Amino acid sequence: MIKVLVVDDEKLVRAGFIALMPWDKFGMQVVGEAGNGEQALDFLTGCETDLVITDLAMPGMSGLELMRALKGKRPDIYIVVLTFHQDFELVQEALRLGAIDYIAKVQLEKEKLESVLARIVERIQSDRAKMARRVSQPLSVAVYPEKTLVCLFSGEDGSAGILPAQLAFLSARGAEVDEGLWCLTAEDGSELPELLARCLRELGDREWVYLEPEGRETTDSRTLHKALRKFQQVGFFYERRPDQRTYRIGMDRLRLFAELREDPETFERLARLWSSSKWLKSEEAYRDNLQATQAALLAPGAVKEMFGKALQALSDLLSDPVSGSRPEGVHLRYWSDWVRELAAIRGTFAATYAKSLYSAEILESVTKAVQYISARLEDNLHLTDVAREVNVSRSYFSQCFKDLTGRPFNDYVRELRLERAKSLLASSDKPIYWIAEKSGYPDEKYFSKLFRARFGMLPSEYRADNAT
Repeated sequence: MIKVLVVDDEKLVRAGFIALMPWDKFGMQVVGEAGNGEQALDFLTGCETDLVITDLAMPGMSGLELMRALKGKRPDIYIVVLTFHQDFELVQEALRLGAIDYIAKVQLEKEKLESVLARIVERIQSDRAKMARRVSQPLSVAVYPEKTLVCLFSGEDGSAGILPAQLAFLSARGAEVDEGLWCLTAEDGSELPELLARCLRELGDREWVYLEPEGRETTDSRTLHKALRKFQQVGFFYERRPDQRTYRIGMDRLRLFAELREDPETFERLARLWSSSKWLKSEEAYRDNLQATQAALLAPGAVKEMFGKALQALSDLLSDPVSGSRPEGVHLRYWSDWVRELAAIRGTFAATYAKSLYSAEILESVTKAVQYISARLEDNLHLTDVAREVNVSRSYFSQCFKDLTGRPFNDYVRELRLERAKSLLASSDKPIYWIAEKSGYPDEKYFSKLFRARFGMLPSEYRADNAT
């Protein structure tokens, strides 16, 4: 017999609900009722209960607060939500907290009552059977046989956008072992294809990945879940395709993510490759860069940072063709988006510089010069020294630099230094003389004169208006 506690702040609703439901037919018995969360907790301290059916919006302790309390004190108790259909966000939060189902008060019709209770009882019995099986297995091992499906939901919000009915479907067949990561088990007699087909019908248009098991192998659950989380965070960034709803990933590939670590050296190496203009001119260099980056499996944030640095360098060099394509990071969510963006940048570059008089070697030399300047703004920079650094004659370098950046060497350096000064003024409380030195101007008065001529205010005035 499943013993039930009904919790609702409206006494008539409780009485009507208790009288209406065919409890006996499904081996259930109402052993008590409560008007809010506090009363429910008091009742549970002295009465054996298997299932709590609770309203969410109640005075005092709400249904959600009751669920949080039970999750810590009585995780053995099952919870079903009793609510109005418009409480979508509350229902979603309740399902996340562990509710196994929900009942809409506006749908309490006789023909639906039996299916609701049947579904709840089926879930409780199934869950108890699973628990019994787990007791007989080592706790450090999780078995993923042919009847198990692992679902990973894409996107930063994980499974946050799933409808309550979809969350109920997932909860009835498995558990969310991490945010947006579900392990589902096929019902007795059904196989993985049947469960997969059901998921396709129930989960709508949400993108998700499923794990293709390799036979009846035993895998350490901690290692597997770590690999799944890493795939969700990194792997799907590269796997995702705009026209694809479901994805398959085998255990062999999944294992690659179990020990995935950030590698600063790889990041710097790839950043240097993309900061070079070779990939703009050479299809082979472009394909090699793409392949090397995808093989490195950099995290999405690292990819954004890497391309931010690289395209900034190229934007300084080729301001007109590149600045219009400079990514803002909003629409560049997956690797396929970055590939599309990079292809567009190459197309713009090719259209603009198809008739350029300068060779790829000169373009690369000026690119290196721009990077050299950016890294040494504090130093006493001279055109002759930079030209020597990139192995181009002084006079030819001066002309190439002006043509490709749109500004003479000295104007370019001055603009870069003043922009750095603006950034330092807004982000630090260092004295003005320190800002001047870090921007390449050891004379504070001269620095202030240049700053005012360029921006129409003194450095101290700019800081007062823009300090963060």
